[in-house]
Amino acid sequence: MNYSEINRAKIPKVVYLLLQKYHRIYGLGVIGWFKQPGSHYFSFFSQAVYEGRGRPKHLPELWGRYKLTLYQDHLGMPARGNDSVQAQHPHLHDRELRSKDMVQWIEEHLTLPQFFRDYSAEIDRWRRKCTVEQSERYLLTWNVMGLYAKAKKGMIYVAGSDPNYGMSDQKRKAASALGIQNPQIDLHVCRSLVFGSNAKVYLPDGNVVDFWEDYKKFPDVKKLMIHLQRM
Repeated sequence: MNYSEINRAKIPKVVYLLLQKYHRIYGLGVIGWFKQPGSHYFSFFSQAVYEGRGRPKHLPELWGRYKLTLYQDHLGMPARGNDSVQAQHPHLHDRELRSKDMVQWIEEHLTLPQFFRDYSAEIDRWRRKCTVEQSERYLLTWNVMGLYAKAKKGMIYVAGSDPNYGMSDQKRKAASALGIQNPQIDLHVCRSLVFGSNAKVYLPDGNVVDFWEDYKKFPDVKKLMIHLQRM
């Protein structure tokens, strides 16, 4: 069996499980991105921690103060700073890993606790302002998008960081149609679909599906996916 591929396919789910655990309390967010010559990453940040112009701090962070980045295509983390060795799960290639064990390994290697402690005041302010619906839409987006990425064997890229580079006309139209104000963190491309972090998706024909509204009718995400695939 190709255990590397089996474990790789679980990474979007593992990312969603981390968001499910930390988003509501700490504003944890994530983007997927691409870097030549062919490296694919997920980088975590907090929606509470911004620079002056509205861009999240530490995004993406490979060599900074915190460890917030992992690979999309295998269970590992890139070298950073003075670290010359990349971290990689020791059993990545020789057995199927359980999702909860993958989450535990990632948590042991990321510096999320330190990150959350350092920005506790900003996170407290964010928590008081963020609505339940905003958080639930964000989590639903990553749940559905992760299932789609697994089914299509696709990578997830934030708009402007995919292999096509930049904001194409299609992505600009998608951002407008989806009501996305900050495409660099809230507009995600996977195969032929463009997702907004607000639980909406821009289809290749230009139509928009608000799957948050559909989720109210189909609260089982697997049934929701079947419904969306029929559209």
